[in-house]
Amino acid sequence: MRSTSLHHDYHERSPGIDWLYLGLLIFFAVNALLINFFLSHIQPTTVWDWTLNYLRVRIHQSADSWLPMRSALEYLSDGGDKGLYQQMFFAQKTKFIYPPTSLVPIEPLFRIPQGQFITIMNWLSWIAVALSAYFLFRVLQLLIANRYPNRQMSVRESAGVLLLSAIYTVTFYPIVKSWELGQAQTFINLLFPIALYAFLRERQVLSGVAIGLICLIKPQLSLMFIWGLVRRNWRFLLGLSIPVIIGLAISILRYGWENHLEYLQVLSYISRYGEAFYPNQSINGFLNRLLFIGNSLKWDPHNYPPYNVFVHLGTIVSSVALVGSAILITARRPSNSGNVASLEFSIAVLSFTIASPIAWEHHYGIMLPMYAVTTVLATYCGRRTRISLIACLMLSFVLSSNFWQVTLLATDSHFNFVESYLLAGALLLLGCMYYTRHILLGSGYARSTN
Repeated sequence: MRSTSLHHDYHERSPGIDWLYLGLLIFFAVNALLINFFLSHIQPTTVWDWTLNYLRVRIHQSADSWLPMRSALEYLSDGGDKGLYQQMFFAQKTKFIYPPTSLVPIEPLFRIPQGQFITIMNWLSWIAVALSAYFLFRVLQLLIANRYPNRQMSVRESAGVLLLSAIYTVTFYPIVKSWELGQAQTFINLLFPIALYAFLRERQVLSGVAIGLICLIKPQLSLMFIWGLVRRNWRFLLGLSIPVIIGLAISILRYGWENHLEYLQVLSYISRYGEAFYPNQSINGFLNRLLFIGNSLKWDPHNYPPYNVFVHLGTIVSSVALVGSAILITARRPSNSGNVASLEFSIAVLSFTIASPIAWEHHYGIMLPMYAVTTVLATYCGRRTRISLIACLMLSFVLSSNFWQVTLLATDSHFNFVESYLLAGALLLLGCMYYTRHILLGSGYARSTN
């Protein structure tokens, strides 16, 4: 009875749906418009440069992912006498760090001339960004419907949520930066909100399939298998296994078992060195820059920063802490359904992303739907807690959604930690998700809604 009354009390004392719309619109005006108007006067580039390129549908020839992948397929089709990674990564020192499974989806387009191939991939990426906005809308729509169950959303309100989803997506720096670079991450930024939406709808198999498809490109999210195993979420594990098993089987048949074993050597090498270049917004990148190891302003396409034992140990310790917390702390949830479970789902995905030695800016495009989940769930908390959480989420979003080029002025000083602003935003979001979960579990909300 106590849990039910608490749940009812949350609805009575929480801000209404109109206030939620108004707050998101005002914050967009301040963050995306006013802050970037100010930034445009002190730095040459802001997130709006990428936003406007996207809105003008300027299909570019950038191929940050597509050219290395195409080069790998060319080497494999020519039947080179060395393994793929022994030749490209270790001999040629080309930073091809994708797993062989990532080549399977694009191989059917391999015979198309290079210029047309890049154009097609970037067109598909443009569509992926638009679909990311749509699935953010579906996530928000579902969260708001759960939040206000006694009120059916009108057409006008649904249109408002769709508009908010669109403008937040095309002004979120990691997402539009990924598209501008010609990055495979753009498809991961689409697959994650699909996975989250399916998880919220308790369609665990579909959610697992989306995460499994991500694993074919980003193998560190294979840790979600352990996360699902600890929670005994068998339907999620089934869904995750389907694309992984099929993709891995095709990859081994097409490219050979040896290339998959060689890829493990690449992962080991990367974990020892990482990247100092400032877009690497991981703990490893932060430590490399803090100790002035490597060049943080210039991208080196062939070399990694010199080995440093403190950076290596710091990377290992932080990765173990992030991964261990995400798996063990959230394992106490008895259910795999409900809003709190989706929060724990987000905690795991973000933790595994930050824990990687290399987490580029565009890898954090997955955070946008996480902000939606955390913001709506924060409204279930008491007034004082809710205000504190929303303030922290706003600060995190300001750091994560904008390009703070001005911080690069501190590169050669002991204040160069400010270059890790996106990492700070991600860690702050992670802390907000953990705290929101703690408050909701302690209040009895989770028990009353499962």
